[in-house]
Amino acid sequence: MINVIAEFETSLASGISKTSTSGVLLSNVTSDNDGATIPNGDYGVVLDERNSKREYAIITVSGFNFTFVKRGVSMIDGNTEKDGNKFDHRKGSTIKITTHPIITLMVNAFNGNVPLGGVLILPAVRTINNPRHIVDKEYADSISVAGVIASSTSLGNSKLSSNPSVANNPIALNSEEVSANAGANKVVRSNSNSKISGDFISDNSSSGLETGSNGGSQIKIKSAGGIIKDNNGLSIDSGTTANKILSLDNNAKIPAVDGSQLTALPSISNVCIASDTLKISADNISGSSATTYVKVKEIKINISGTVRVKFDLGNGGLHTAFGRIYKNGVAVGTERSSSTDTYTTYSEDIQLAPGDLLQIYAHTSADTSRNANIQNFRLYYDKSVQGEYVINQN
Repeated sequence: MINVIAEFETSLASGISKTSTSGVLLSNVTSDNDGATIPNGDYGVVLDERNSKREYAIITVSGFNFTFVKRGVSMIDGNTEKDGNKFDHRKGSTIKITTHPIITLMVNAFNGNVPLGGVLILPAVRTINNPRHIVDKEYADSISVAGVIASSTSLGNSKLSSNPSVANNPIALNSEEVSANAGANKVVRSNSNSKISGDFISDNSSSGLETGSNGGSQIKIKSAGGIIKDNNGLSIDSGTTANKILSLDNNAKIPAVDGSQLTALPSISNVCIASDTLKISADNISGSSATTYVKVKEIKINISGTVRVKFDLGNGGLHTAFGRIYKNGVAVGTERSSSTDTYTTYSEDIQLAPGDLLQIYAHTSADTSRNANIQNFRLYYDKSVQGEYVINQN
């Protein structure tokens, strides 16, 4: 907070420019008869009050020296710095403590226009007896701890067994409101057997929850249906007719039901397993002279399951040929190689889904004048499928 004294005026010991951040006072003695000096601290001042270079500022004084906190302070709000209000001041310019910044800031604070900068301190001995009196922390703490207000339905302090969901609106229940026996406007409490009385649940209407034949140990949905909790575990109103929950039979199998509306299930006739039964083949020779993998063969089939894939790899000359099984453009098989003129047959089981593209990629080691050759691209599996077909047998 800015300090205020009744009267102090002196002059600058040396000139300052409008961009200066500090200065020196010619004197720091107040107008008191005893010649006291102004205490160190912050003050509101005006420089060159009586001419066109009048400038309001907030300074921090330390002996004869001072530093600017704010320069060119607005003449309206006492706080905002304005470059147009800053001036050069010559040696000997008057500098005078003024009430403008502090009084203006206080009025704005009390009017609620700006925050109050300091913390108000009330006297140790005070009487708070008016509903509009401002209280301090010490007083508020004392009435909260002392509990001077008796507890009622709307006032006072109550000890709670747990934190309320809304901190400023806790609700304390008495023994008449909490009960193990059903009754109007009661909060449910477990009984001496650690169970909830069935009277809290039973209802005369045709729907809702009710207790079963075992009393509180069984709760079910009315109208002879729903989920039933009994001593033997969880029983479900199941069956194979309309509006029933489907459950496994005594053999842990799904009972016979109409599954015609089920979707996204593969036809049993389209499921295959790898075997040595030849089903699809693309036997003619296809080769590549590239030094990186390129596609040389491709088969698209309408099956699901595991297929045994075989192909022959040859180098066509004195260099190394490489071949590999791909699926949908992604390598899925082991890289194979051959450095002889004769073909070598490789076999691998691959998992497929309907619409997959099964491919063979190949390349040579370095000699682009020689091909890496692939022949006898063949698929082997059991359980014949409908709609199997071959694409691109080159």
